[in-house]
Amino acid sequence: MIVPGATADQASGSPTATELSINPDGMDATGGGAATPLLEHFQLADALLPQQHQQQQIGALPRPFGIAHRGASAELPEHTREAYELAVVEGADFIECDVVLTADLVPLCRHEPNLLGSTDAADKFPDRLRSYTIDGKNVTGIFSVDLTAAEVATLRAMQPWPFRNQSYNGQFRVATLADYLHVARSANRSVGIYPETKHPGWTNAREAVRSANTSLEAILLDALAAAGWDMTAPLGSEAWRARPLFLQSFEVTSLRAMAARTRAPMVLLLGDWEGWTAPDSALTLAQLTEEASLAAIATWAAAVGPVKGTLVRWEPSQPQAAQPGSRAGGSAGSGAGGGDGGAGGRYVSSGLVERFHAHGLQVHTYTLRPESRFFLPHLAEHCRLQPPNLHVGAEYELLGRQVVRVDGLFADHMPSFLDWREHPQQQHQQAVRDSPLRRL
Repeated sequence: MIVPGATADQASGSPTATELSINPDGMDATGGGAATPLLEHFQLADALLPQQHQQQQIGALPRPFGIAHRGASAELPEHTREAYELAVVEGADFIECDVVLTADLVPLCRHEPNLLGSTDAADKFPDRLRSYTIDGKNVTGIFSVDLTAAEVATLRAMQPWPFRNQSYNGQFRVATLADYLHVARSANRSVGIYPETKHPGWTNAREAVRSANTSLEAILLDALAAAGWDMTAPLGSEAWRARPLFLQSFEVTSLRAMAARTRAPMVLLLGDWEGWTAPDSALTLAQLTEEASLAAIATWAAAVGPVKGTLVRWEPSQPQAAQPGSRAGGSAGSGAGGGDGGAGGRYVSSGLVERFHAHGLQVHTYTLRPESRFFLPHLAEHCRLQPPNLHVGAEYELLGRQVVRVDGLFADHMPSFLDWREHPQQQHQQAVRDSPLRRL
């Protein structure tokens, strides 16, 4: 676990509580706004965890459950062991890892196989610059598939968002899948894992993968089994609750391949209404959410992972005719019944959550981030609040209780999520005022 004050390159190293900070308005944390302490209780967190999370160990996970997106990615460089450890200390129900491979087929946790932006690869391996076509897009960078695991071990992680705290750049190693699994196994409570096969079709076409007669899916499942996860445990079983696990991908082909080998629950990730098609089938969101499609998906998947804005739509006070190619009534909205809304309108359900649930599919939506630039476009109007009174807690409320009720939320900042979840609906406005984010 994290040891406050240890150096970054020590196995248990991490920043101290007084060093951790984020900027909720998205200003440059290195100079655009004063950063303040985030976890004042950090040193006590380990001692408190067993009591705080007892219900997770004896029964079903609380709903909606919190999935730490790339670890504690609002505070530390993403997909690092330190970011995962901090997310566990903060109380995440699940920690998420996007799985990519090295040239020698070692699985890593990185958002993309392209290591530019999230590591110092440009400084250490400038001669490895390559261009690939990945899911129909030409991408130039330095890729994990062109570096060995030993070479990746020399890299240090960087904060990819320029408006987030840059002070930890160069301090932490890139996490391997083994590092990630070790963090979950070593926790003093049941912490779920949520790995994603990243660009599996493209990865499996690499010569090194084909020559080894293997696949990204096989490498991932073998690693999970070797680390002690029961691959025969279905969702909700006693064995599953002991070590919760979801497997996610944007590619049906990848999920079906894993479903043929394990009873672990599958999650189909979905994109936006416009401009997105599934990488392996070219199907649109509209096609994938037709009744026949959902019925088929429900035969092998336990959940779907939709973009948050597709679950809600904006309903103006003066209804306007839907524009060609749009979802009736406008873009992102919120759940069935709606809230009070502002003078300009309110968010209401797009109907997707209800339809997913009707097919027995859980809904785990992404991604909720603390910076206002990522909020749903009409959130201020819906809540009749402005920053700093308006923060990501309003999105949690809209998607988790007020309008729709999702089963899980991918979030970059667990403290604000757990602060919201611990307050019943009637106390939410006070929770907004008292949130840790309001003190930043």
